Amino acid sequence: MKAGIKHRSQKEQRKGWANGMPSKEAESRGLVAIWCEIIFSGSFFREIWRAFCIVALMRSGFPAWLAIALTTLFSAAAWLQKSVATALGAVATGCAAGFLFVGSGSLLAPVSMGIVAG
Repeated sequence: MKAGIKHRSQKEQRKGWANGMPSKEAESRGLVAIWCEIIFSGSFFREIWRAFCIVALMRSGFPAWLAIALTTLFSAAAWLQKSVATALGAVATGCAAGFLFVGSGSLLAPVSMGIVAG
């Protein structure tokens, strides 16, 4: 053995320990952070798209309830490939998120709902 280099056991190598200290690789803290990012970004981008469509339709002269209904129906049409029940669930969730957005005037409420309903 060379001076100053400590030989690591197989157990330390499997755990990712180097010189008795845990490694700071992305793997050691990865799964939770990745899942949180996926959940937050997925619901956030869906709500941004929904808000954009609702605002665009409302500025074109549609009433709020019709803008929400049209946006929700077109969004839920993509879920028909999976099943009718899934599409109906998407309609209910989309209407609730749309009315939360219009009622509050903020994306915080529908994004929070999307994360919880996930």
